[in-house]
Amino acid sequence: YETYAALDVKPTMDASDILPAVKQVVKGEGTVQVPGTVALAYPEALANEAGLLGEKLSQLYNVEIADEASMTVRLKLLPDSASTWKEEQYRLQVSDSEITIEGVTPHGVFNGTQTLLALLKGDNPRRELARQTIVDYPDLTYRGAMVDIARNFTPLAQLKKLVDILASYKLDRLHLHVTDDEGWRLEIPGLEELTQVGSRRGHTLDESDRLYPCYDGGFDPTAPTTGNGYYTREEFIDLLKFATQRHIEVITEIESPGHGRAAIVSMKARYNKYAAKDKEKAEEYLLSDVEDTSEYESAQAYRDNIINVAMPSAYRFMEKVITEVEAMYKEAGAPLTTIHLGGDEVPEGAWAGSPLCREFMAANGMQDTHELMEYFYCRMSEFMAARGLKIGGWQEAVLHNKPATDEQLRKTSGGIYCWNTVAEWQGDEIPYKVANNGYPVVMCNVNCFYLDLSYNDHFDERGLSWGGHVDESKSFSALPFSIYRSARTGLRGNKVNLDSIAKGKVPLLEPQNIIGVQAQLFAEAIRGYDWVEYQFFPKVLGLVERAWNVHPAWETEHGAKEEAMFNADLSRFYGVINSKELPYWKSLDVNFRLPNPGLMMKDGYLYANTPLPDVVIHYTLDGTEPGQHSAVWTIPVKCDPEVVKARASHLGKVSVVSVLKNR
Repeated sequence: YETYAALDVKPTMDASDILPAVKQVVKGEGTVQVPGTVALAYPEALANEAGLLGEKLSQLYNVEIADEASMTVRLKLLPDSASTWKEEQYRLQVSDSEITIEGVTPHGVFNGTQTLLALLKGDNPRRELARQTIVDYPDLTYRGAMVDIARNFTPLAQLKKLVDILASYKLDRLHLHVTDDEGWRLEIPGLEELTQVGSRRGHTLDESDRLYPCYDGGFDPTAPTTGNGYYTREEFIDLLKFATQRHIEVITEIESPGHGRAAIVSMKARYNKYAAKDKEKAEEYLLSDVEDTSEYESAQAYRDNIINVAMPSAYRFMEKVITEVEAMYKEAGAPLTTIHLGGDEVPEGAWAGSPLCREFMAANGMQDTHELMEYFYCRMSEFMAARGLKIGGWQEAVLHNKPATDEQLRKTSGGIYCWNTVAEWQGDEIPYKVANNGYPVVMCNVNCFYLDLSYNDHFDERGLSWGGHVDESKSFSALPFSIYRSARTGLRGNKVNLDSIAKGKVPLLEPQNIIGVQAQLFAEAIRGYDWVEYQFFPKVLGLVERAWNVHPAWETEHGAKEEAMFNADLSRFYGVINSKELPYWKSLDVNFRLPNPGLMMKDGYLYANTPLPDVVIHYTLDGTEPGQHSAVWTIPVKCDPEVVKARASHLGKVSVVSVLKNR
């Protein structure tokens, strides 16, 4: 209640208020009505952007495209020599008979078309637009979202729905986590066992044709559950084309050398299939050493999930997979700059009991097993660099390396994804240490951008809690260039002193190395696509705003002034969600989440609130569950109940039930 009470539930809204917020607006007089039919003018170089705009105008707003009409939407490419604009910058001008969107690149023009569509959102049956000129561009060129389809699978059609929505918010990277211990979700020609075995979970004694069950059952390897499934080569190419049309680059992650269990088990099955008749073929892509007696336990309690990096077959496997992935991008005509190789959570003890690893270390003058990790990443980076590719990895891939390793990996890194930003774990300095060491950094703050964490600590909220709780206000509060002030509360909700939190900590000396931000949805707690949407919306919108506008006005303020400015900006943010995004999601049948109400008893009166003004709060005073026929809270209610229960409802959605024990 206190958190919501600090907000202005009915902030003053402007006609240009959208998400992400635009940078410059010159207002004209009055409004213009977009008719039911418009003409669409564009050069051939913008045929893709024009086609997508026409589809959305028809789908969302019943505006059809004709050769001639009283209003023209004109898309224009400016010559490079005529402008000093940023690559993704655009100008959108609304006048009586024409809407003009121009930029120096198709991506910039696409951004402008998404702004036009966003301006039409909300309760706007007459399709009115303010006469105005908008000039806008993003502050960060990497604006990403990661979806884990390995732990629990999301089918192609549903992922494309998600990608289409994320593109409407001008995100431009999809980090696809296609492999992990619990699943391999991408067909690789020549390594059919990866999907024949690694994409299925069910009852088994030997994992010869499926993985063990995990994450809420998955006992039947033929059932249409989230435990089973993969993208065929053709489906992945289709996804790449779909994303590329929307100016989203797909970053494929092949987890290695840790989190490799699905691949390890699949390659054991391949070995067993060929061992009796062709030993060389059986061992060609083997990832594990039968004589390895290493004792370790991964973060997810596995003891057999680390690829043996002393085996030549491990590199044949990685090179085969990367080559096949590269071929899919080429066939799709999709940009491929970086392949993410994971690198996280290799536990202590891995490789220590492997005779092959000990021999390899002795032959190469290695003193400890961490040098095996460094060797693996250097060798893979060399292979990828020879193909014109950069290597991506989680922060662990570049921590505690030798200077020579850093020197090589800095040259070949497309992004180091830093997730540990928690002060209580002394992790909040890591991203700046990595950036100061010369690496390009993608900020993946666990306490701001991990979508799989529950919205709050309510028992009925889906999601995890190991990294605290994350809602849309926490993603909104992130400050990539003021990281120590990004988390306004600690892991358990304790308020942080923002004015002293950075004292004595590592400063950011190389700000140019912060290249972007990314939201993560790991899928341990996902049980279907509805769950994916619930965890994304509205939580991801804070990242949408911060990726585009990285330096909010309150970033450099302090004390009470900073808090007041932050709350005013957050109020506007919730105002846009309420007036524009909730109706938009409703039209697309998105399973969005409503915040549960705040409750307070004071002086014998019941108070209730929510950050969304159009939400209805139903409540009960007798301990029963509130429903659509329960009383509606509008003003303080005089009462003395033992327990109050309340639920928010709006547009067919309901929140979890808030419970206040009065005595």
